[in-house]
Amino acid sequence: MGMIWLVKDPLYNSIRIRPFLQKGFKVLNIEHKRFPDGEEYIRILDEINEEDHYVVILRGFPEQNSNILRGLLIIDTLRDFGARKIIVVWPYLPYSRQDKRFLPGEAISVITLVKVISLLGVSYIITVDVHNESAFKRFKGKIINITTEDLWAEYIARRYNARKIALIAPDKGREEFIRKVAQTLGADYYVFEKRRDLTTGKIVCHSPTDEESIKNAINYADCFIIIDDIIATGGTLANIARWLRTEGFNGKIVVGGIHGLFLGNAVDRLLRSGVDEIIASDTVSNPFIHDELSVSPLLVNAILNIIGEKGERTR
Repeated sequence: MGMIWLVKDPLYNSIRIRPFLQKGFKVLNIEHKRFPDGEEYIRILDEINEEDHYVVILRGFPEQNSNILRGLLIIDTLRDFGARKIIVVWPYLPYSRQDKRFLPGEAISVITLVKVISLLGVSYIITVDVHNESAFKRFKGKIINITTEDLWAEYIARRYNARKIALIAPDKGREEFIRKVAQTLGADYYVFEKRRDLTTGKIVCHSPTDEESIKNAINYADCFIIIDDIIATGGTLANIARWLRTEGFNGKIVVGGIHGLFLGNAVDRLLRSGVDEIIASDTVSNPFIHDELSVSPLLVNAILNIIGEKGERTR
């Protein structure tokens, strides 16, 4: 069996690399620059062996469009020089929220992206807590979505008494995720639901699905923990925190995001709404990353399972 090479986007600096190195991945050297007009330049500096595995790990945010083009250049150059076993790892998959047609005539952007990457001959595309996993059924197992419920449950268990906390799913789409985390912890959970204006994307209504139950939880919980897949503007989580404070909750409010984009004044919006603590994983560069929430060990295990090494690299 050949070597396993880690081919990292030169601009992707938030993802933890140590777990890959500890399992024997060898880093492929890449030269990257941008021309004065903004165009990307990629050069592979190491020799390519068709028997080796190449794990291409790509940045999803910020500068999504440049990240995509740079990824295409890296993958296609590897193929040109003989790489035949390529796994693309995109922890935060760009355009993942445009996963269906909300209005007639819309492009399904993330499906177009995956189609293009697939046409380059990659074996698998691995992502983390993608916005809507069911959108990729047509690719018949080529897309692997790594979920982080256990990672979050372990993190919360180390810090909080499960009998004194309550979890919140910010919408129906995150209910299954939160249910699994709560089940592992033995904690209660509650669900909010929202309706959006399909044209503007703005939330027009956001409220708990069982208002009576969550009001009862306010009487016993010391801490509410709200976990979303993507924290963008922070509006959804701020609405929930504000609702909790309005209903008289004086304990701790924690918000967590797998993919922490924190656009514009998102952080200020969260803090003004009554949020006490913000936590995030390392899929996207942000100030709230906790090493214990790094997704790298999960990615390493998934990759090694795919290539049949079951957690151990054969030299």
